[in-house]
Amino acid sequence: MERGLKLELSILAIVALVLVTIFGAWYYKLQSQWLILHAPVVGAVQEVSQSVPSSPPPARLQICSWRWYIVDNNQALVSGTIENIADVPARDIKAKVTFFTKDMGYITSATEYIGQSVVKPGQKAAFWFRTQCDPQAYSAVLELVDDSHHVLARSENETPQQP
Repeated sequence: MERGLKLELSILAIVALVLVTIFGAWYYKLQSQWLILHAPVVGAVQEVSQSVPSSPPPARLQICSWRWYIVDNNQALVSGTIENIADVPARDIKAKVTFFTKDMGYITSATEYIGQSVVKPGQKAAFWFRTQCDPQAYSAVLELVDDSHHVLARSENETPQQP
């Protein structure tokens, strides 16, 4: 009986050694493949991030005042004043106005450059433009956006104000 027990223990020890060896080889291979697959990607990301110049911080703008009203049957006049409250110049700023019905249904939107290509830090700039608009427009939202369509400032809903 002792001899049979020793034989079983020897067989179990050999099986355990084989399993550890197989698992170790498999783990080593898996780790090597992961390094091979990911090492070039990490290097490429580092090279790209080092070669791309950092972009300037986005301009921060404030809408000082604005208004809109219907001037003809299907024309709206939008006007206002903005201020650059950042430490960097704001370039190529657009005013985007979106019109809504009384129940906040979308009617249309229009986007126009404010007319001043650069607004320096601390400087104010006025804008105005005419756009097509349904005479049933009840409210509007004004956003200031850059050429990449990043929203730099946004107003609350405004109802039309007569001149």
